[in-house]
Amino acid sequence: MFGLLKKDFACCWMLLLVLNKYSSAQSASFHYPAEHELHEATWLQWPHGKQYGCSYKKKLEPTWLEITMALINNEKVFIVHHGNLAKKKIVRVLLAAEVDTSNIRFFKIPANDVWVRDNGPIFVFDNLNQLFMQDWGFNGWGNDFRWKKCDRVPTQIKFTPKLDLNAAMVLEGGAIETDGNGTILATKSALLTQVNPTKKIHAIRNPGMDQTKADSLLRTYLGAEQVIWLEGFLDSDDITDGHIDGFARFGLNNTLFTMAKEDLSYWGVNEKDQEMLDNLKNTLGQPYSFITLPLTANNVSNKKGQDLGFKGSYLNFYIANGVVLVPVYNDPNDQIAIQLMQDHFSERTIVPIDCRNLIEFGGMVHCVTQQQPAKRK
Repeated sequence: MFGLLKKDFACCWMLLLVLNKYSSAQSASFHYPAEHELHEATWLQWPHGKQYGCSYKKKLEPTWLEITMALINNEKVFIVHHGNLAKKKIVRVLLAAEVDTSNIRFFKIPANDVWVRDNGPIFVFDNLNQLFMQDWGFNGWGNDFRWKKCDRVPTQIKFTPKLDLNAAMVLEGGAIETDGNGTILATKSALLTQVNPTKKIHAIRNPGMDQTKADSLLRTYLGAEQVIWLEGFLDSDDITDGHIDGFARFGLNNTLFTMAKEDLSYWGVNEKDQEMLDNLKNTLGQPYSFITLPLTANNVSNKKGQDLGFKGSYLNFYIANGVVLVPVYNDPNDQIAIQLMQDHFSERTIVPIDCRNLIEFGGMVHCVTQQQPAKRK
C-alpha cells in the first residue's frame, strides 16, 4: 500500500513540475535576438525529390552545398533530411566536395520542402537568458502547397525548453524582421487573412485574428516593444504574400537595408509602405540609417539560361558567424550589392551564393536558412 502511495506521490510531483515549467514559460518575458548575434548553428532542410521530382533536387542541391561550405568553418550546420538513404546521398555529395562533416549534424525528419525559414523553429531568450525553441503554426503560406510534414519539423526536433505555439498563430520566419532591440517589422498581407481589391480571399494564415491580437502575440512571445505593420502585397502573385525579408532587412548599428523607391514599387511595395519605411524609427525614437541595395539590372535567368521574367533582390541575405551569404544571379549588379554589403559588414566575409535556380521556385538564401543562437552564459 505504501508503495502505491509513493508511486502516486511521485506521479503528482512530476505533473506539478511539468505544469510549473509550462506556466513559467507562459509568464516569461522573451527576446528575439538579431540575426547578426552569435550563432550555435544554422538549420537547413536539404532538397529532395519526394514532392516535385528528382529534377527539383538536382537544380537546388548545388546551392545547399554552397551554403553548407560557407558556414561550417564558423558554426554548426544542422541538416534536416528525409531518411537514411537521403542522408547517405547528402554525405556522398559533401565528401565529393571535400567538405569536413565533423561540424554537421543530421536530423531524420521528413519535410515537404526546403523553406526552413518559414516552417522551422524560431529561437528566443527568456529574461534569464535561457534559450527557448518556439514551434509556431505553419500552413503552406495559406494552404497554397502541401505543408503538414513541414509543420511537424519543429515538433520533432528534440530541444528543451520548447514552447508549442501552433494553436496561437501561424507565423512564418520570413514574415518578420527584428533589429534585436525591440522593433519587429511585419506585413499584414503575410500574417492576417484579408480580402484583396478584387474581392478574393488573400493570405489565409490566421482567420478571425485581427491586428491587435497578432500584435499582442508578437509582443508576448518575441519581446517586441513595437511592431511596425506594413500593408504588404494585397494583389500580387508573390507566393509568400509579401514577406518582409525580400525588401527590408536590419543590419548592424541601427541600419536598415532596403531598395530605391522605383525598385520597391517594382517589387510590389505601395507608396504608403514606402513612406513608413522612410520614417522608420527604433524604440528610442531614433531614425535608422539606410543602405539601398539595387535589384538585378536584368531579369534573372536560371542556370540553363531560361529567362524567369523578373528581377532578383539582394535583400534576402543571411548573416552568420564571420560571414554574410548574399544571393547573386550572374548579373552586372551582383558586384555592386556585394561591395555595399562588404562596406557595412566589414568584419565579416561576404560569400556570394548562386540563387539563379532557387529564385525560380520563389525564394533566396534567407528563405532556406534559420539561425539557432548560441546559448548565453
